[in-house]
Amino acid sequence: MTLVVYRQNKAEAALRDCGITYPETIEVQQTTAVADASLTYLFNNELARFGDYQSVVVDNGVAKVTINNLADPTGLFTYSLSSCESGHLLSVLTDTLTQYDSVTSVELYSPAGKIEF
Repeated sequence: MTLVVYRQNKAEAALRDCGITYPETIEVQQTTAVADASLTYLFNNELARFGDYQSVVVDNGVAKVTINNLADPTGLFTYSLSSCESGHLLSVLTDTLTQYDSVTSVELYSPAGKIEF
C-alpha cells in the first residue's frame, strides 16, 4: 500500500529552517496500522540516529511515540539535541502523524517517561 511520510528538507534546513519538511510517498505492506508503518519506515531511515522506534499509541487525538536509545534508555539524550535536531525530529513526526484524521498532536516518550525539549 502507499503511504505518505514527511522528511526534512535538508537544503532548506541548512539555509533557514530545520523544521521544513516535504512529503514522500512510500510503499509498505498492506496494514491498518498506518501510523506504525509510517514511523517504522522513518526510524529505519531518516530518524535512525535518534533511537529505536518502539511504539505509537493514539489516545484522544494525541499520538504518543515511544523511542529507545540504547546508549541512554532514560531519554535524556534528547535533552542534548541542538534546537535544529529537536526541531527536525518533532517536525517530521508531527507532519507525518497529523495527516491522519485521528491525530491532532504528537508527544515523544522514552521507556522512562515523557520527553520534553
